[in-house]
Amino acid sequence: MGNLSFLKKLELGNNHLVGQIPPELGRLVRLQVLNFSRNYLQGSIPVALAESTNLTTLVLSHNQLQGEIPMNLNALKNLDMLDFQDNGLSGQIPQSLADLPAVKFMYLSRNRLLGDIPHGLGNHSNLLALTLDNNMLSGVIPSSLGKLKGLEALYLSRNNFSGQIPKSLGDLSAVHYLDLSFNLFSGEGNRNLCGGIPDLHLPPCSSLLPKKIHKFPLVPVLTCLIAAPFVLVLLYRLLTWHKKVKAKSNSTMSKQGHLMVSYAQLVKATDGFSANNFVGSGSFGSVYKERTTNLVAVKVLKLLTPKAHESFMSECEALRTVRHRNLIKIITVCASTDNRGNDFKAIVYDFMSNGSLESWLHPDTGDQVEHKYLNLHQRVAILLDVAYALDYLHCHGPAPIAHCDVKSSNVLLDSNMVAHVGDFGLARILVDDGSFYKHSTSSMVLRGTIGYAAPEYGAGNMVSTNGDIYSYGILILETVSGKRPTDGGLRQGFSLREYVEQGLLDKVTDIADMQLSSDLENELRSGNDSSYKRRVDCLVSLFRLGISCSQELPSSRTPTRDIIKELHTIKESLNGIM
Repeated sequence: MGNLSFLKKLELGNNHLVGQIPPELGRLVRLQVLNFSRNYLQGSIPVALAESTNLTTLVLSHNQLQGEIPMNLNALKNLDMLDFQDNGLSGQIPQSLADLPAVKFMYLSRNRLLGDIPHGLGNHSNLLALTLDNNMLSGVIPSSLGKLKGLEALYLSRNNFSGQIPKSLGDLSAVHYLDLSFNLFSGEGNRNLCGGIPDLHLPPCSSLLPKKIHKFPLVPVLTCLIAAPFVLVLLYRLLTWHKKVKAKSNSTMSKQGHLMVSYAQLVKATDGFSANNFVGSGSFGSVYKERTTNLVAVKVLKLLTPKAHESFMSECEALRTVRHRNLIKIITVCASTDNRGNDFKAIVYDFMSNGSLESWLHPDTGDQVEHKYLNLHQRVAILLDVAYALDYLHCHGPAPIAHCDVKSSNVLLDSNMVAHVGDFGLARILVDDGSFYKHSTSSMVLRGTIGYAAPEYGAGNMVSTNGDIYSYGILILETVSGKRPTDGGLRQGFSLREYVEQGLLDKVTDIADMQLSSDLENELRSGNDSSYKRRVDCLVSLFRLGISCSQELPSSRTPTRDIIKELHTIKESLNGIM
């Protein structure tokens, strides 16, 4: 293999390769991409790889590699992705990794790395993601990391870091994920956390407190301070509906912990659930917008529909404690009776003014179709938003949650085209029994949506987060191809996944959405061959990601973190293309 002197890309991921990485690969001076991820490779990382100085992508993750990270990798001046996560690497993080000027993604999670974080890592002006979690790192978090102005993800959890959280981390204005949990700090799963960024509302460090202090109930005060912004938002939203309602309202708190409003208030807010305010209808409810400010949407449950009540309870329970920018947020709920004495239940959310992703991918003939246009950049951004939401639900929330109904109609777009995952009527909170996750209730029969539901659910298998990954994979294929998973226009007998697999063997532009194909034709007409090729490469990468997420075997599906990493790579490749 070392004699393939013109080779530029070597991708051998997701195989069953064993043995060691050949040092001869260092002789491939034109090599740009080297991917050995998800194999069974052993031994150490060859020092000779640093001789392939044109490498831009070095992915050796999910293997059984051991030993130390080579000190000479700083010779790879063009490297923008270094992925060594999920191995058995040991020793310290080399200072030389701080001298990789082009690096954007550095993944070293789940190894056995020791020592401090090199201070020089804060000099990587291009860095978008840094993951060092699940190692044995120690010392303090370098304040220099606060200089990473473009950083979107910083994972430092499950190490042995101590000291205070640097105030400079408050300058990471672009960050989506900041995980410092399970170190030697205080709080749930930690010890001794104090001081740090003021926005975290942590107690002052004892060494910084004055010698004489007056005792006062600190915890209740902090609780009130933290809760105050949320309460103010609730009050503002409710006051926009009924400014003339007296202070003595009969609103109460539901068992799910949401502030409740009355049936009469919702009738007034929606003008009697007028057809003019009707937004749409789903399996368990109809949605109306509030008539004056268009800030909120009201989902009225169809209680005569079987399992509608259970859907209401599941949605309230699932969204009771989760908070994420890409999840629909419950503002308030109503569990009462209507003016005829019938049971009435409704959930009030933020109103998403740009509707669902489904309405953009498959506009009705009556819509103004010319305005329903999503370019490739927007589609990647929406898919990334949904991936962030699923990653939070599966891995970073108070408890793992399986959404169980991921589909384009449940991806809602706000005024800025930011995607929010909604409709948690089938969601399941998962509990850890020590060996696997199982769903915590069995009151509802899980069906999901035909075309999106994972195949194992049809066999009666247990709910898991892998089922969401399958549905997300189908969502990717739908978003890029413009085809519904139940589209009758697919080749006879083909599923959407099979349709895309066959299309990748033929011509990828033939299976892309018509709008995207039109953009590609325009690129060719303008003579912009470089831009055309980058767009086609991104389409191929998206289709392949959708296929890998929708594998038949649940354990073979791509984890959310790897999905996010791949989408970031695609997003970066699209940068600069208009």
